[in-house]
Amino acid sequence: MNDLHEVNERARKAAKAFIESREVFAVLSITDNAEYEQICEQQKEREQAASEVLRKLEKEEREIINRYIEGENEKAGRESDVIYLQGVKDCMSALVFFGGFGAVCGSKKPEFK
Repeated sequence: MNDLHEVNERARKAAKAFIESREVFAVLSITDNAEYEQICEQQKEREQAASEVLRKLEKEEREIINRYIEGENEKAGRESDVIYLQGVKDCMSALVFFGGFGAVCGSKKPEFK
């Protein structure tokens, strides 16, 4: 059914927007973390060192390495999204299992896969 597809698509978009808002909150909450700040400082130093090494390479070689790094970052980001979403699903399933949605769902327990 087309209506069901539209509902599912809206639900997917709403879930994505929710996850993105939580990711922003998580990033903002970690910025005051001293250990995280230390890691960021180390990465700045490493970035400068890596840039110096990359400058010694030919343009094509730099592009190969940059594409690889970008691909790894994109892959890690997608993995994080999937892990986060699975955590949300697991949390919802646990709430349902322990009766956290009893008042909302009645006797029918929703399934989160």
